[in-house]
Amino acid sequence: MRKKSPAPREALMAELGDDDAGGLQIGVTDHDMVRLIITNRNGVIELDYEVEDAIEIADEIRAAAERLSTKRSAK
Repeated sequence: MRKKSPAPREALMAELGDDDAGGLQIGVTDHDMVRLIITNRNGVIELDYEVEDAIEIADEIRAAAERLSTKRSAK
């Protein structure tokens, strides 16, 4: 299975529609890749990542959440 490239935010939102609430599922493929499944009322996008890339994405999400948490607690 070929690795799918993540779409830029603008392309992703154009594909899904608007910023309304959606869902996120995270799993593992039969080909030992991490799969993100993003859904909303307009459709589904599946993104497959190599393990190292998935760890990097998870680290970036954690860092952003920690920055936001620190910002909120400073108020």
